Amino acid sequence: MGVKGLQTYVEKNCPHACEKVDLRRLAQDYRENHGKTPVLVVDGLSCVRDHFYHGGLAWVYGGQWQEFLTSLQNFVQDFQSAGIEVVFIFDGVVEKSKRPVWISRRKSELKTVKKVFQHIRTTKREPNRRLLRLPPGTGMFAGLGLKSLGVLVYHSLVEADREIAEFAVSEDCFGILSQDSDFLIYNMGAASYFSAQSLKRRKGGLTTVRYRADELCDHLGLERSDLPLLSCLLGNDIIPHTKLENFHSRAARGSQLIPALAKFINDLPPDITVPDVAHRVFSSPGNIQLFVQGMLSYVLPGQTTKWPMPVSMLTNVVPSLQEAPSKNEEEDKTTKGQNHVKHVQPDISAKILREAKRRHQNTENIKAIYEILTVAEGDSGVYLEEEDSVIPPASIFYRPIREKLHGVLYGVGVRPLDGTAPGVDQCSRQLSRLTIGGEEIVVGRNAAKDWSAHPGATLKEPDIILAKPLDMPGGTPTLEELWFAPGVRNVALRWRAFMSGMSCSIPTDRQKTIPRNLKVLVVVLHYMVRQCVLEDWEVDAFLIQALLCNEWYKIRRRNVPVYPRAIQLAALFVKGLAVAIAMNCACGWPLPTESCLPWWFFDGKFFHHVYLQARSGTSAWDLCGRSESRWQLFQLLKGCVSCGQPREIRMQSGETNDLFQSQSSTTFHQSGNKAQNRASTPQEQSTRPVSVESFESGRQSGKTHHCSQSQTPTGYQQSGNRTQKRANRPQEESTRPVSVGTFDCVSSYGGSSEFWRQSGKMHQRSQPQTPRTFQHPGNRSSQKQATRPVSKGTFDCVSSYGGSGEPGKQSEGTNHCSQSAGFQQSGNRTKQYLSKSKETFDGDAKPKDLSSEQGMKKRKHNRRRKKGNEATAELSLETV
Repeated sequence: MGVKGLQTYVEKNCPHACEKVDLRRLAQDYRENHGKTPVLVVDGLSCVRDHFYHGGLAWVYGGQWQEFLTSLQNFVQDFQSAGIEVVFIFDGVVEKSKRPVWISRRKSELKTVKKVFQHIRTTKREPNRRLLRLPPGTGMFAGLGLKSLGVLVYHSLVEADREIAEFAVSEDCFGILSQDSDFLIYNMGAASYFSAQSLKRRKGGLTTVRYRADELCDHLGLERSDLPLLSCLLGNDIIPHTKLENFHSRAARGSQLIPALAKFINDLPPDITVPDVAHRVFSSPGNIQLFVQGMLSYVLPGQTTKWPMPVSMLTNVVPSLQEAPSKNEEEDKTTKGQNHVKHVQPDISAKILREAKRRHQNTENIKAIYEILTVAEGDSGVYLEEEDSVIPPASIFYRPIREKLHGVLYGVGVRPLDGTAPGVDQCSRQLSRLTIGGEEIVVGRNAAKDWSAHPGATLKEPDIILAKPLDMPGGTPTLEELWFAPGVRNVALRWRAFMSGMSCSIPTDRQKTIPRNLKVLVVVLHYMVRQCVLEDWEVDAFLIQALLCNEWYKIRRRNVPVYPRAIQLAALFVKGLAVAIAMNCACGWPLPTESCLPWWFFDGKFFHHVYLQARSGTSAWDLCGRSESRWQLFQLLKGCVSCGQPREIRMQSGETNDLFQSQSSTTFHQSGNKAQNRASTPQEQSTRPVSVESFESGRQSGKTHHCSQSQTPTGYQQSGNRTQKRANRPQEESTRPVSVGTFDCVSSYGGSSEFWRQSGKMHQRSQPQTPRTFQHPGNRSSQKQATRPVSKGTFDCVSSYGGSGEPGKQSEGTNHCSQSAGFQQSGNRTKQYLSKSKETFDGDAKPKDLSSEQGMKKRKHNRRRKKGNEATAELSLETV
């Protein structure tokens, strides 16, 4: 943030205060003079936009996270190669006095997001960086990513610029790298203030601009100790510029403002107090305490101010998270609608608070955890969310999870020693009076304030997020159990708490089969599917890009068209990762934090590429690169994501049915709209995926799971076949045409063979290779059978027809759907042959009317294949 207009004035009018320097040379001189390694304190958030998520990265797609991690590595290595140790400090709080500034900036960003979507819908391209909106959680992922690289990363307990200045003075640091004019005001001794915006990291050199406060003082005729007063007269983060407009017009009288304010300071009597200065500035006496607070915010520990002030005004010098009302003291009341909501200090044990503070400072927890535990307040920024979209804002979409997060932190539903549970009745499993039974809502006890900037939010007052218990045996575990208890038993408890907090219903035996670095991906997608925000093929796109995202470089230089729905889904998913990390921290890290970071399984541009491929009709088998091992892992993940979901979870991407109605401040409602069940003929079913419950490999627990054609490798028409017209589905046909020329997982969606021409390769239309599990080598009739249509009654892994006669019974060793070869191969017309023979399991099918000559030829041909067909039927029965 900083001092209004000061940095611009210095750069334009005081060139001697802007000195171009080489950090390598300065660091070498520092080592020679002090005999130790120079330490540079980096303001983390000031580097996010220009150096971490730099101009070479696409930003509208949802985050280029692997490239982002590389930029973090390069940044650290550049300084280490120059012999400079870097320490990063990130903002850990938004102080109450600076909330109006925060709100003003978020409102401006919401207007920018509107312009972004207007540009995208007009051009289908990413806007320039003038409209840049960083992906969700970029600052959080930067801190966690840097910590994973082994460097020191801290979160501040107060405003970050003050803590950075304190650290630089106390640790005798070489300098500060930031872009905040407040560092011209702080008296930091020998530590220099270097510009992050002017930093150039070239091979063999680190150059930037050093701002010199002594040159600025000489230019203005002020002493170094006068600069805090100049900051308060100009307007800063504590004293809004709007409150000073009348004073500025009186002081400047048409001349330059800053020299005029310097003259005002020099004309003050030497013994004047700060309140007396405030009386001369403000006409209202109510701003005097604010002026005093602004002055004292620049006084670091061990320093004094030149301008005296009464001792009675020295209380609450620096606002902090640690300074909160006593436990039973009511802080204030906020009118929300017709209800008065009380605010109290959260009743958290001293042991938990000490540990929470340590984890917060060391970036072991994300900042939201400590904020909720101390001041019961949080916030979330602006994301790429379109107004009037069928996709709900992320802050509303993930509200049920955040309610459970607050429940864990506040102990709602914890079973006391006497065996009763105030949050959940252990017999009926119903919520008690604590949250919905009429008990008073109290922020800090069973609720928390939340400032969420999303389309439609007024930001006049915070939302109230309730604290709700976890639905798990024994009630919500205590933080002492989750954070301190040792042993394998408590490791399992943390995992169960995390899964309950994320509303995840994946069976335990399936959870163990998910690779560790993909667990959080599956959990977030599972929640998104449960909330009916994803179509079945969109789930495929998320999963397949996760398996292929290390191939992001293949499309790095491609202009991937920008699709608004994909942008919002990507932003919603990445925000879900941030919510999952918060739950992971609250539950004592059942998952290593590093495995939850997005560069393991998400690349925004590659997701967009795969999304457009899937939307155009490319089959999941083709998108998997026709790799059998990759296909099996995809099937495993898809089964976990869709486990326990409704048979039909789709929704039309072009429809306007709202899945979420308007949200109250305390309740998350789903609308009553359901995805429409679209009846179709078997012929239609063979050309489009039907979202049904995915099969479960291994032993089933008495449930019947059906194999959907969306999981079938060759469920779409193959390369070279004619696109079959589906007259009965014109709306879906227009929103998702079937691709006729798909070959590879990165094949073109913008025209025939576009990608392969660009890469210098010829796009060869060849027949897809069916996985070995679908082939019957050595059996000629079986191979023919594989190209024949299999009627709707035939299943391979969990059939509900025929075979053993037991619905849902799975044959051993069979894991694939037999409908994979439901069409004849490329070059032939797609034909369906209906047969009365028993191997089709379709007793209602009637033969097609044929002429006598055609019928004779057909019967003659069938007699020659009779033996082979009977053998195939027996094989099919055994497979079922």
